[in-house]
Amino acid sequence: MRFDGFDDAALKIEIYAYAIAETWPEFLEIRQDVLFKVMEIIENSGTRLALPTEVHYKAEFDGSRES
Repeated sequence: MRFDGFDDAALKIEIYAYAIAETWPEFLEIRQDVLFKVMEIIENSGTRLALPTEVHYKAEFDGSRES
């Protein structure tokens, strides 16, 4: 594992893990288990991950034009 840099609103960490799987679904299950374990380790340390958020603004338009 190593610190890989900064993103717009995140610190990027790169994790290397190797798994032997005979099928793609088996590989996906192993990868999911590894990622959930990483989340568990982070939460057990008293830290929480900040999820990315977006704010969208909606303007109302009544069809009239002002000059």
